Amino acid sequence: MDPGTLVYIGEPKTARVQIDLIHYTAEHVQEAKDIALNNIQTSLKSEGVNWLCISGVHDAELVHEIGDQFNIHPLVLEDIMNTKGRPKFELENNCVFICGKMMEPVQNRGVLPEQFSIIISGNTLLLFQQDIGDTFDQLRDRIRAGRGKIRLKGAEYLCYLILDNIVDNFISYSQILLREIEELELDVLNRAKPVVLNHIVRMKKRVMNFKRSIDPLKEAIGRMQSDMSNDNKKYYRDLYDHIVLESENIAMYRENLINLLSLYHSQLGQKTNDTMRTLTVISSIFVPLTFIAGVYGMNFKNMPELEWRNGYFYALGLMGIVGVGMFIFSIRKKWL
Repeated sequence: MDPGTLVYIGEPKTARVQIDLIHYTAEHVQEAKDIALNNIQTSLKSEGVNWLCISGVHDAELVHEIGDQFNIHPLVLEDIMNTKGRPKFELENNCVFICGKMMEPVQNRGVLPEQFSIIISGNTLLLFQQDIGDTFDQLRDRIRAGRGKIRLKGAEYLCYLILDNIVDNFISYSQILLREIEELELDVLNRAKPVVLNHIVRMKKRVMNFKRSIDPLKEAIGRMQSDMSNDNKKYYRDLYDHIVLESENIAMYRENLINLLSLYHSQLGQKTNDTMRTLTVISSIFVPLTFIAGVYGMNFKNMPELEWRNGYFYALGLMGIVGVGMFIFSIRKKWL
């Protein structure tokens, strides 16, 4: 296909795309839910900030029409519809574009990675996401209540708050991973079983997927902080520091899991060695008993002990004394 051809790449979706708009200034807030595509331009205001949220990127025709309305380059639209793409940041003709992965909490399923794309064009911020529903309700409540600086600043600051929310979810997910890794470490120390090995391998895969989401986004935010206005650079710099810290934590988690794999195999080897040592000691106890039984099992006629009336019981007693002595000797040597 030609470059810029719009093809949705991701999990199959059939739900209708929903477009919501929040417009706010220092004095007031207006919201419009599920607005029609042909009413977008008439709903936008020249003052304040327009936050346009598009929930669903699987409709190529709708994405193409939005691109025409906001003069978005076809290659950018192609990146928006590619939910398997790498996070990136671009700045062209005063239009900011950033895309990446965010962690969406799912009940009874932990978290689910979801693609997001943000475009800043003038005083309008377009947020593309795969599904309806997100973690930005607290941010919307702040806009409605006028808490903080959000209604006094522009679209760049709104973009920072959205990214800050995404990074906060990364931090929360990172803490969940840390707790699970600590539990795995206790399991390895207490019971080195194959099921624990399966848990380590699955956890390693989760950490690697998380690393693939956070590291490219870290690079994108790192580039982004230098291209923002002077008034907002400090916010993006602080955001970059947070995501760098989490990236370092993920690298540490990966090293911990590698060490857990080594510890698991060491524990398994130690357990095998202990078993072999116990079996060896037991075998060594029976060696002299076998020798005694072998001596008196020989078919020589001239063996005085064979004529003893209680010779059988003497032999058994000798075996018992030797066996108990070997057992006590093994305990004192801490072989058992």
